[in-house]
Amino acid sequence: MRYASVLPWVWLFIFIIGLAFLARLCSATFSEKAAQRIKSHPILHGFWALPGIFSVLVLLLFFDPMLFNIWPPHWLELKRQRETVQERVQAAGGWEKLRQDCVTFANTNQNEPVFWIRWDTNHIALPSALAALKPQQIKYYSTNFHTTPNWKQSTEPEVSVVQIKIFGMHSTGGHDTPYYGLDVLREPEPKDYKPQPVSGRLQYRKIADGIYEVY
Repeated sequence: MRYASVLPWVWLFIFIIGLAFLARLCSATFSEKAAQRIKSHPILHGFWALPGIFSVLVLLLFFDPMLFNIWPPHWLELKRQRETVQERVQAAGGWEKLRQDCVTFANTNQNEPVFWIRWDTNHIALPSALAALKPQQIKYYSTNFHTTPNWKQSTEPEVSVVQIKIFGMHSTGGHDTPYYGLDVLREPEPKDYKPQPVSGRLQYRKIADGIYEVY
């Protein structure tokens, strides 16, 4: 607790040291003497540049809070999301166990589309592997896996999908958590199956038979 109270002052000290470096850098553009000091002590000024970079980032975030969305980058956040989901799935019994539980969930609710949401008080009971994922939302529906306008007759088979949203949250003025979820097929996987677009984007990767990650 004592260290937590000191930490803000440490960051403030680093910020002030960084401002001093920026002042030195600016003066070097107008003063030959200041420029010569930097050239004479390159290692010292190299280390001094680190709090200078920190100060620049703080100032940028102060004037434009939307820059919070820059970090962490999507590739790093996706890596963390995959690792977290992998751990939860393995702890619940593996990918085949998850697919079996999704089929059970679909069979229990096969007569109508289902929309389950974590924050709803009237929850439909989830099988153990599904619950272990700690999902935000679950949708169950049937669809033609190639988009077909409503006015056309479709000869393509319907595919029943359990769509699981695990991560994804909008933050006003802060960092948005990107969407990451799983599409699990109830029936055997049709040839050329592709997951449907989610949240305006569609990137997907097959993980196991009948299971796709969507992000």
